[in-house]
Amino acid sequence: MGENTIPSVVSENRKTLLKVAVISTSAIAYFASIVNPILGELSLAFPDADPVVVRSVATLPSAMLLIFSFVSERITRVFGKRKVLLMATSFLFVGGIAPAFVGGLGFLLAMRLVYGIGYGLGYPLAIASIMDYFIGAERVVLIGRNTGVGAILGIFLQLLGGCLATLTWRSAFWGYLLVSVVFLLVFFGYPKTDENGFVSRRAASDAKKGGAKLEALSLFFAILSFFTSVGIWAFYTNVAIVCTRENIANSVGASVILSVYPLMTFVVGLVFGPIFARLRYYTGSLGLLLLGLGFLFLSGAHSFALFVCISVMMGIGFGMYFSAIQLAIGAVVKNPRSMPIAVSSRAFCMGLGQFTSPYVMTLLTQIAGAPGGRGEWKIAAGICLAASLSMFLVSKYKIELITQK
Repeated sequence: MGENTIPSVVSENRKTLLKVAVISTSAIAYFASIVNPILGELSLAFPDADPVVVRSVATLPSAMLLIFSFVSERITRVFGKRKVLLMATSFLFVGGIAPAFVGGLGFLLAMRLVYGIGYGLGYPLAIASIMDYFIGAERVVLIGRNTGVGAILGIFLQLLGGCLATLTWRSAFWGYLLVSVVFLLVFFGYPKTDENGFVSRRAASDAKKGGAKLEALSLFFAILSFFTSVGIWAFYTNVAIVCTRENIANSVGASVILSVYPLMTFVVGLVFGPIFARLRYYTGSLGLLLLGLGFLFLSGAHSFALFVCISVMMGIGFGMYFSAIQLAIGAVVKNPRSMPIAVSSRAFCMGLGQFTSPYVMTLLTQIAGAPGGRGEWKIAAGICLAASLSMFLVSKYKIELITQK
């Protein structure tokens, strides 16, 4: 088997369908973005609700990611990726579409929990599938495309959510009908057994190396994902609210700002192979630097045009960071049997950061004496800049040494 090929167990005429199906699962991470542009509308629809509770509509799925990312790793051993992904997309569909019909804020939050079960089950497998079925340069390219395709879906889904919300806030949830497309692609495209995967077969043959465990550098990237998620999520949860309250833009304008971000992530994803070939694992630290500077500029921006320009910068940074950290985890895992727990641990910490972001940011801004969305963006700038330095040092003294062996 060549170093840059899909395992020969996967027949030639199914390779393209497998790639499409695997990349389609990137949508699992972005379907939640449908509700981001409507947070301002929800705050108006439920004026007596605490703003942190309203923002929980966006962050509750991340709470379920904390639990079900590890559940996903365990039940995948029994049922395989295909069945678990079908299960995950079913939860996404039910939890996503139900608020379009009935219920108030309480019911909406409950359905976000149901949605989050699917998010938690499916998200780790979206990345693990690439790690399992692809290696070498093909893995690098597909990681980039996975990030890019997910980002372009984020653009479409946020615009869709914002436009539908001009009718009523419930209308935005009709966008979750699109989950059925991912369900069908997984159903027809994924192998029925995980033994078709390169890493799965290596793990079986390397059983004598010992059981799966979380390795030191994998733990570092998991912790890094927590802190960066706390900071980065402050962008998503505050743009619509700041724009609405300061009359910078309505829900449609907020959706444009939020959509430019993944548009640039999409562009980076398309050319990530050449970018990574030049910068290697320093790509991630440079991406975090752009995010940190973006948050710093955002905290002082007061015009729609400036918000859009900063979103461009931050989208480029996120595309570089998000793809690079996934490849970094693949590079530092020594025992193939540890790959699932490494991916799930990062997903857990990322979800913990997303879910706790409003609470952590509220606490930090109160301590700093700079409450509100703009205060949170200043804190997020510091987090991203510190994470950039940390990832640079680890890339310089750890990852390059491993990949050169």
